[in-house]
Amino acid sequence: MSLSHAACCLFVPLLLVAGCSAPNAPSQSPQELSFREQLRQVIAGESDTIEVTERVVSPAELQLLSRATKLQRIRLDQTPLDDPAAAVLGALPDLQFVNLPQAKITDAGLAEIAKLPQLTQLRIGSPHITDAGIAALRDNPSLRFLHLLQTPLTDAALEHIAEINSLESFYLDQTDITEPGLAKLIEQRPQLHVHFDDAHLPGQEH
Repeated sequence: MSLSHAACCLFVPLLLVAGCSAPNAPSQSPQELSFREQLRQVIAGESDTIEVTERVVSPAELQLLSRATKLQRIRLDQTPLDDPAAAVLGALPDLQFVNLPQAKITDAGLAEIAKLPQLTQLRIGSPHITDAGIAALRDNPSLRFLHLLQTPLTDAALEHIAEINSLESFYLDQTDITEPGLAKLIEQRPQLHVHFDDAHLPGQEH
């Protein structure tokens, strides 16, 4: 074996150990399964999660979620989920993690989701949720993480947020809530972690 060949054989493993890869190595992410296939897996007990990030799930397909009684996690990045679909989600007893950034629900739809007995994490965006609608979340005893985005909420909504006793982390983006309003919330709930428009508030950089 030549010296140059031996050096090459030694260098390639070192690259791999260091986290590097050979040039031009293609990286491919697995193709997302269809909504119906993910639904089938949940119904069959093969999965507890549905994540559809690349396309819109139709209203007719969303009604099929009533069969996914063991569903624990749902993420629909592109889907304008409405109140009838929210009512279907609100009836799923094991659902814990709900991520619906492009929803079109009203306060009535949010109230349906708030009924989930094991709801732990809610990330929701909708132009139709109002300050008064946030009150529905106060009675949920398991909600720990809340992210509100692209909603016309004002500081009045924070009065209800302060009363969600189980809440540990509160993120909000693209709302009409103000920093003074959040400062008041933190006075009321000093242990609550607050993240506002992609940044921590002063004193909450941890």
